[in-house]
Amino acid sequence: MSDVPALYHSQPTYSAVLYSLAILDQHGVILEVNDAWKAFGTANGLVLADHGVGSNYFGSRQASDSPLGDAAAHGIRGVLSGDVKEYHEIYPCHSPQGEQWFHLHAVGLSNTLHTMLTHENITTLHEAQTEVLRGTDENTRILQNIQEAFFSLDHAWRFTSLNPRAVKLLQQPAPKLLGRTFWEAFPDMTGTTFDRQFRSSVASQCPVKFEAFFPVVHAWFEVNVYPYHGNLAVYFQNINVQKAEQATNSERDVILQMIISGAALPEILHQVAITVERQAPDYVCVIMLEQGRTLYPTAAPSLPAECRLALEGLRGRRGNWPSVTAITLKEQVIVPALARAPSDKSVLERFVEQQFQACVSTPLLDGLGEILGTLDLYAKIPGPFPSDVLAVIRNANHLATLATEHHRVAERVLYRAQYDSLTGLANRQLFEERLQDAVGVAHHLRAPLALLFIDVYDFKGINDLLGHEVGDQVLRELASRFKRCVKAQETLARIGGDEFTVILPFCPQEKAVEVAKVILETLSMPFEVGGRELYVMVAVGICMFPEGGTDAETMQFGADLAMYHAKSRKQGIAVFEPELNRRHHERFQLGSSLRRALALSELEVHYQPLVGLQNRVIVGVEALVRWRHPSQGWVPPEQFIPIAEEIGVISEIGEWVLRTACTQGKAWIQGGHPDIRMAVNVSAPQFDSPIFVEMVERCLRETGFPAAQLELELTERVVMRNAESSVAQMQRLRDLGVSLAIDDFGTGYSSLSCLARLPINILKIDRSFVTGLTRTSPGHAIVGAVVGLATSLGFQTVAEGIETLDELKILQELGCHLGQGYFLAGVCVARDVFITAF
Repeated sequence: MSDVPALYHSQPTYSAVLYSLAILDQHGVILEVNDAWKAFGTANGLVLADHGVGSNYFGSRQASDSPLGDAAAHGIRGVLSGDVKEYHEIYPCHSPQGEQWFHLHAVGLSNTLHTMLTHENITTLHEAQTEVLRGTDENTRILQNIQEAFFSLDHAWRFTSLNPRAVKLLQQPAPKLLGRTFWEAFPDMTGTTFDRQFRSSVASQCPVKFEAFFPVVHAWFEVNVYPYHGNLAVYFQNINVQKAEQATNSERDVILQMIISGAALPEILHQVAITVERQAPDYVCVIMLEQGRTLYPTAAPSLPAECRLALEGLRGRRGNWPSVTAITLKEQVIVPALARAPSDKSVLERFVEQQFQACVSTPLLDGLGEILGTLDLYAKIPGPFPSDVLAVIRNANHLATLATEHHRVAERVLYRAQYDSLTGLANRQLFEERLQDAVGVAHHLRAPLALLFIDVYDFKGINDLLGHEVGDQVLRELASRFKRCVKAQETLARIGGDEFTVILPFCPQEKAVEVAKVILETLSMPFEVGGRELYVMVAVGICMFPEGGTDAETMQFGADLAMYHAKSRKQGIAVFEPELNRRHHERFQLGSSLRRALALSELEVHYQPLVGLQNRVIVGVEALVRWRHPSQGWVPPEQFIPIAEEIGVISEIGEWVLRTACTQGKAWIQGGHPDIRMAVNVSAPQFDSPIFVEMVERCLRETGFPAAQLELELTERVVMRNAESSVAQMQRLRDLGVSLAIDDFGTGYSSLSCLARLPINILKIDRSFVTGLTRTSPGHAIVGAVVGLATSLGFQTVAEGIETLDELKILQELGCHLGQGYFLAGVCVARDVFITAF
């Protein structure tokens, strides 16, 4: 039985069928039978092990002396092999109750190798028809009392008799029809299925059975035609109810086949909701799934967007909305007047705006009675829900529960193959499958879809300096924090070492940006790993369907580009735009060259002297990285530094610059310049790295350069992005003995109170305040205020960009301590630093 689809173990799905039903595989082996099959066998003394399940149908037929002949066996085999779609046969069967007549029907199930076989007892119908054709004296009495409608036509198509049932269904009195031809009474029937089938029966002198729509009375008829002596006996009945059931069963079968084939759960539930709305056209269906006592709308094909958003994240507080009450009580809740029921005000307002007045909410419960979600129906008219509508809800509830349970079982089976063993998140394989499914649903429903790519800054450094065990702890903690940011119907995945993704179905761009912000907020607190506190930063790239791509591969590419763009802007979040493609090409070309520049010794460190303004003596230098490209020549730092940050090599370059500068500084000390100070710029990704302090300490130790003579420069913006964590990181650096400087001071947004708390030594006045400095320029007061502030706080001041003698003199007057600029000394290679003339 291991090869039987999960559907066939679900007895409620087909046990509602009142006649005998069995499912056969392509070899004729009986896979399942319903209750009616079992009852028939027991009542008729057919003793078979497990009612024949597991045995071959044709062997069982012989063992039980079945009356079916070889023709029937041949017909059924034709369906099993796929040669014919279905097979019918009417046959007699002798039983303890006497002769019984049955209608055998075999039909292949779509998209499977299985066949459904039914035996329907038609004894009553067969006996009535037989009695009519016998022409006995009781003929008239029988015709008057049978449930079927009956009329007869002579050789000229004239009505010769009809029973009361026929008069009622045809909506014509008997005197008006008798003696008239069928075509005179119903001229619109000429050329229809009735015309063709009647004439076919007369021509062949064989019975004919068919179904056709009779537009005169707006009804579907099942018609049996029997020719006799040039006349026709016609039996028919209204099958509108059966046709409606047929449509319902067809829709049910579509959903069951979706479940069997493993379609995405949101797509299946959407189909369930669509089916409900077709069967109850005056209502709106919403299917909610539960996660952690919180409900989220998963399928709501006709619900206005504002109502759907209002339902997002309903929590299990009894009484605040029908859905919440339903999962709390684990029973159906009917609210005939929403406006008068205890409700969440914000949700109620959205629904009242859309004129919804009533609601019924039914909990989805698994086999153990655990909550899966709810199936809700909303009406725009108040009052109770009709019984037929409640019946539709019951059937849909069963299908939605079956789909959800099947989905969860399948997920457990595939867990090991599709989930990351370290974090428990979806792995790349499952992510790509889910993204394909989500894109397909977005295409089909024309719904929004968001894809987020998340990348950790300098995760390689964590692994290299703190070890892979600490790195794994960081990844697990990241996964734990990210999980709190996504919902049940959304997919969070780890697709690489430090790369995470989030798929957000039915999510507009504004909502996607909100989710990204929540993700960044979860990282504001430090990570407690390996006995230390680490601050971890990430960049988030967002790609929207269809603006950023209409297939899974293009969306991944767009999200990746946006993520790298977010890194370059140092703002954490970026949304894909077409312009990023062009930037990507340029970045790719330059980035490819930059990746190998360090290995090929294309990078160089140059130095700009730092001069005491009162005595014009060199007291230190600032180390500046330069790139000599083999074909483009000198590449400006403002062009390649952002690229280095984007492609993630800035930390590697920064460490190389620091090590090179410290090595050169040690050489100068040994060459007779014992007090030389070395200033090195620190980028945001370097400073944000949790292992930056350890890297600095290691460079000092391995090069032998004194920590007291190393000055690390941080821009005001870098420091003030997160003042609290910056202070902690800076204090750890100060504990090493190094000096800290705020670069480009005056261009950021630091407050005086915050500045006083920073463990720094130096303020560097931005060149924008120095250029063109005179006693009457606006910058004069600003520079004077900065110098005064620095002096009061015990800081030194360094003026950047001194280009003229007048600027130098004014800075001397204002008491500025140190300066840099081409008037004092330009940028030069190491060997030229101490021969620069002033």
